[in-house]
Amino acid sequence: MKLTKFIFAVMVVVFAVWTLNAQVFPGGRYRFEKVNFSLIVTQQTLKQDQSIASGVWEAKTMRIGNKDLLKYLAEVFHTSWPDGAQLAILSDTEDIYPIYREIYVLDKAGNALSSGNWGYFLNETNNAYFRVNCGLAVKTGNYKNTWPKETYNVTNSQIISFELYRIEDDPSVYTDLKFQGLDTEMYSQRSSYYTNNIFMQERANVSGDGTMNTMRTVVSGHVTIAGHWMDVF
Repeated sequence: MKLTKFIFAVMVVVFAVWTLNAQVFPGGRYRFEKVNFSLIVTQQTLKQDQSIASGVWEAKTMRIGNKDLLKYLAEVFHTSWPDGAQLAILSDTEDIYPIYREIYVLDKAGNALSSGNWGYFLNETNNAYFRVNCGLAVKTGNYKNTWPKETYNVTNSQIISFELYRIEDDPSVYTDLKFQGLDTEMYSQRSSYYTNNIFMQERANVSGDGTMNTMRTVVSGHVTIAGHWMDVF
């Protein structure tokens, strides 16, 4: 391997570690997008034996949306949310790589209350988080610069994944649920001498499995994310 390739590889690894551990704060190019979860969770219940030769396996199905997730996150983060609390995703509004994202809980006015990425931490055996991660995208679209106006319209296809994790001294609450899917994002930017208009909208059909409250769990459904910002100079 050439030295230049080795140095580049080290830079990629270091940047990846920074991406996983650094916290990005809202402001500038990092803005909150609205997120909506529509999930179906199925859990195995106890097997009921009817006789020596037969038995019944049962499962329960639950629908989980934003309100349910907010209630669950308040419990696992050992806190409470004010009326009107909402879920959002902090995203990079520039169409660059890598795309760093965090799930947040906001108040009614849109102010940050808690980062799901950092979640709750008491010690190594008492912590919880709700994280999102995006892979690199396959991009299609076009860019046009006719000064003083610029237009940028692309479609990004990428894998988006989520992890809901909780561990405590109480073993009955252990959760490690992961789900992911192909995310299709429509990204549009129109800039002029006086304004910068950005629109992002995406949807992913997701599925996954794991453990939720120690019970074997499978999950399916979809997630939508959207944001629109107009900056005036």
